[in-house]
Amino acid sequence: MTKRANVRWEVLFLQKSAKEIEEGVLKDQLRRIAGAATRNKARGLKASIPRTIKAELVDGMQTYSAPIVLTKVNSQNQETAQRYFDEATNQMRKAAEMTGWFRQGEEPFAGPADFLLEYVPKIETFPALTPSVMKSVFGRIYERDPHIRTIYSAMQTAIESDFKVRHHIVLHGPPACAKSEICRDFMAWLNADERIVMPLDTTTTTKAGLERLLYEGAKSQTLPPFLYLEEIEKYKMEILLCLLQVMDGRGTIQRTNARVGNIRAKCPIMIIATCNSLSTLKAFADGALWSRFNHKLYCGMPDRPLMQKILERDGQDLRMRDDSVIEKILAFAFDELGCRDAREITAYLDGCNRIDSFIADQRTIFQSLQKDRALAIPPVQGA
Repeated sequence: MTKRANVRWEVLFLQKSAKEIEEGVLKDQLRRIAGAATRNKARGLKASIPRTIKAELVDGMQTYSAPIVLTKVNSQNQETAQRYFDEATNQMRKAAEMTGWFRQGEEPFAGPADFLLEYVPKIETFPALTPSVMKSVFGRIYERDPHIRTIYSAMQTAIESDFKVRHHIVLHGPPACAKSEICRDFMAWLNADERIVMPLDTTTTTKAGLERLLYEGAKSQTLPPFLYLEEIEKYKMEILLCLLQVMDGRGTIQRTNARVGNIRAKCPIMIIATCNSLSTLKAFADGALWSRFNHKLYCGMPDRPLMQKILERDGQDLRMRDDSVIEKILAFAFDELGCRDAREITAYLDGCNRIDSFIADQRTIFQSLQKDRALAIPPVQGA
């Protein structure tokens, strides 16, 4: 501590080694470090940062140097002033640690800006995919056994290789083809004892939120090793760009902002996604995201025999007794409407207790639609 004309001051010399960082980012970091010293107003301290930051190239890395000056005016008690300076300096050093700065003459802090945080997911128990599991867990999903076995095998490969080998999976095809049902059943099954599969919300997740989720999960060694994205083509562009880092061979996540600069974590997690609009997914980043998926599993629309199985399954839930209901629904949907949408066809079970009149109502609605289509005026060519 230095004293002159009833003004005491102390200087904290800081250094930071990193790749080139904009001066504005560095100054913002220093302001936050200085703010740690002045947050307690009772101390009466002021902190100032330099106008320019000295930079020197050392072994291919930039070494930045900057002093932060603490001052206290009208301090009569030297012992109290020294205690304030010591407390403020310690708080600044802690704040500096979070952004990769260290006190000149000391060893660099092992802060997140100075190293690549390593994370290797560990699975305590991974259950076997037995015939009984296929029946009890996936028994309500028909004609998707090859898809289920492929997903399980890819997950097993990742676990056995300590996630050095990750074969990302996308299930694509029209809506209502059991893609999401497969993934949800996997989550319900595998997450029974420990959280292995983590779903990512499509509407509320932001880029910063995803980076924080992955980094903090890796830092605490609690990040689930499998990430599930439903209808991946609907996620924000910045989310998908962030996933490109995770899905490549390096499997890293990097956060860059004014507060912490660059911090990286190795997140070798495996992505499982569903997709309804294949053209949208392929168009994103010139196909870069689509190419990251190793297994591209197509789920087609149900044909008539499969649709019959689905109706029989749902009919049992409704305690339907008249077996002719199913054949009437299939004849109306496939022969009259030309419809293969499982969601629409299963909805006709709403009228299972009065199937003839219910189908008549649906036929009237369909004919009204056809009539309006026939009367529609075609657009004028060349207008």
